[in-house]
Amino acid sequence: MKLKFSENPDYQRYEQLLIKTSELIARGEGDSEEADAVREQMDLPWYRLSEDEQTRLRGLSGDLYMLQNEEVLQSPLLSFDDFIEQLKEAREWNDWGTMLGILRRRPPRVFKEAAALLRAQAYDGLGHPNPALLFLDFAHRENKSDSGYRAVRMLMAASANRFGEIMPEAELIVRSGGKDVWLIVAAADVMLQWVISLAGDSKNAALQRIITALNSQWNAQSHGATPMFLIACAHLIRAVALWEVGQEEEALAALDAAIEVDPGDRFLQKIREDIRRHQTPELGGLSIVQALNHRRDLLRRELQPEPKVAA
Repeated sequence: MKLKFSENPDYQRYEQLLIKTSELIARGEGDSEEADAVREQMDLPWYRLSEDEQTRLRGLSGDLYMLQNEEVLQSPLLSFDDFIEQLKEAREWNDWGTMLGILRRRPPRVFKEAAALLRAQAYDGLGHPNPALLFLDFAHRENKSDSGYRAVRMLMAASANRFGEIMPEAELIVRSGGKDVWLIVAAADVMLQWVISLAGDSKNAALQRIITALNSQWNAQSHGATPMFLIACAHLIRAVALWEVGQEEEALAALDAAIEVDPGDRFLQKIREDIRRHQTPELGGLSIVQALNHRRDLLRRELQPEPKVAA
């Protein structure tokens, strides 16, 4: 089976080195010995890449100049109306590669912050969370306290396996609770992804904190204005945590609750039916995790705000 670009170790290595080079240039160290050493390391993985992989990385190399306010847009530039129309179509079809190309030809009146947010969405959709995080951070460089940004950033960083930098914030949110349901659900999901890899009492204690935090949220508020999509995600996170601590009946009830609030999701209904027909501890646990994974990528997209493109 052909690997996705993001699953190719040579692609991952080159992307990492490309980002490192960009960071050095941003610090005014583009001509340093360290920068030269990084560039030397880029040769070997580059020649192992396919033509399509090289094309995507060339595009990323140009996109990264946005972070130093030195991006050069590609000609011919699109008219504003054509830009909006093509962007809308690419997003509707999740055509993230095409969307990146459209952003490189955007008209000058498009806000830089909006372009950065859209780039973050596109790179995340393509399975490249590390560059996605760079553009997300750039877009919010003046407003890092925004709860939507914090939630999306935690989820993207988790997909990049950067738990070390986000777990303190996620644990604090889960412990302290609050009124921002989006932020609590994102933090609970990040914490769940991390604790699944643990073992023993520390794992069970962390899982119980997740369960308690989500139970408290749904007991304290009616959530009349909360999107059904988010409520279903919360129930699925509870379901996985409950299953992990051995509360299988409660886990299945949480899965049923997710289906009840979002009955149109046929994937969830199929998983529930499979568990009814062939219920075993192994199948049940794997199926519930599969149900949450089904929603996880969609959760990041739903959390990302609709950017104001221009005045």
